[in-house]
Amino acid sequence: MQVMLVALITLFVSSASASTFYVDGRRGQDTNPGTRNAPWRTIQKASASLQSGGTVLVSAGEYRERIHVTRSGSPGNPITYQAAGKVVMEGFRITADYIRVIGFEITSQIRLIEESYGVYLRGQHNEVLDNYIHDIYHDGIMLVGGGGPHSPPTAYNVVKGNRIYRASSSGITVDGVENLIEGNDISHIIQYPPGGPAYDGADADGLRPFGTGHIFRKNRVHDIRSDDLGNLDPHIDCIETWGPATDMLFEQNICDAEDTDFLPVQGAQIENGSGVVNHLTFRNNIFMNVRVGIHVEKLGSTDMTVIQMVNNTFYKITHQGILIEGPSSGSVQNNVFFDVGGDEEGYVALGADSKGMAIGYNSHGMSDGRAPGKLGSRAPYPHDLWRVDPKFVSAATKDFRLLPNSPLVDAGVTLKDVTVDILGVPRPQGAGYDIGAYEFKP
Repeated sequence: MQVMLVALITLFVSSASASTFYVDGRRGQDTNPGTRNAPWRTIQKASASLQSGGTVLVSAGEYRERIHVTRSGSPGNPITYQAAGKVVMEGFRITADYIRVIGFEITSQIRLIEESYGVYLRGQHNEVLDNYIHDIYHDGIMLVGGGGPHSPPTAYNVVKGNRIYRASSSGITVDGVENLIEGNDISHIIQYPPGGPAYDGADADGLRPFGTGHIFRKNRVHDIRSDDLGNLDPHIDCIETWGPATDMLFEQNICDAEDTDFLPVQGAQIENGSGVVNHLTFRNNIFMNVRVGIHVEKLGSTDMTVIQMVNNTFYKITHQGILIEGPSSGSVQNNVFFDVGGDEEGYVALGADSKGMAIGYNSHGMSDGRAPGKLGSRAPYPHDLWRVDPKFVSAATKDFRLLPNSPLVDAGVTLKDVTVDILGVPRPQGAGYDIGAYEFKP
């Protein structure tokens, strides 16, 4: 009998906590019960009222609110904030766990630092999904670290399917532990948005990874331009970290800066000036229309170890495809470089102390048939395909799939950690691994 009573109480609590509430800024009142027929007026009222497992559906409209979320959901019973139509509002500051934010349009002119992010998040097991964040004075999404050695980390969060346009300094900055950043579209990041505050360290980057254990997958960073209004002197990077950054995976991402002068633009700038950087893997990514594809630079006293750059595609890189200055171990294998390098710069360039890198089984070719320069490197490396046409479907339209007669098919080395390509096609499809981000599928 006691067991049955406990079960009934559990069922009742679960059913009660799974309630759906409603917000309607045109016809609601915060003194209402929040039902479909008697909705609340503000989203903040929902934030103060929702219990674990609750959902609020926000009707279309413009809400001049920035929502502070401090009440957590629980495992299996998150608290969900969901737009039902076009909901324009001023963003979220989340310091809680098990929260879901879905489908909002976020824009604001707020100047206070912690209130000027599109979504500011400190917590665990949260999801930020399918939002459109634009024209704000700070990062589009900021995942803040633990804040101290004894505070719980920001961890196990999912940031997926968001579009970020004209945020300041960075599209998405990630700290903490084992967060997933997937399928986001980031463009036109602005160093100093007109009318916004000026602060030290302003820049125009796509993704900034810090912490440990994160996965960055299927994100597209594009059209961050030095001629956009507010970009005075940006050092544009699709990906930039200065540490600490450890045990991270970057896969199936696209970096296409499409800048006008290429002078400050890099696909990935990886430094250890502020902390340990090691065990980073770049695989099945595309880097194009930048000055340098991946630049790994040792600035701090700690060694940078195990930097893997495998099965990536580099296209229209004016200087080095990969520039390595400092790491003592890792690999550069199965990458394709097409129209990469200039009269001096090589497609892969090594610093004097980068002796432990395994480099080979890459492909290089120029559309005009010439060889790249050899500054800082030697060329070709062992088993490289040298001065070949990769035979993409159409490089001009950025379709880097391989034609059946591509020399890259089956020309790579077997890499046990690379089991699929940029589209999820299993590797290998033929007698061996293909070079580049795409595996040819007969």
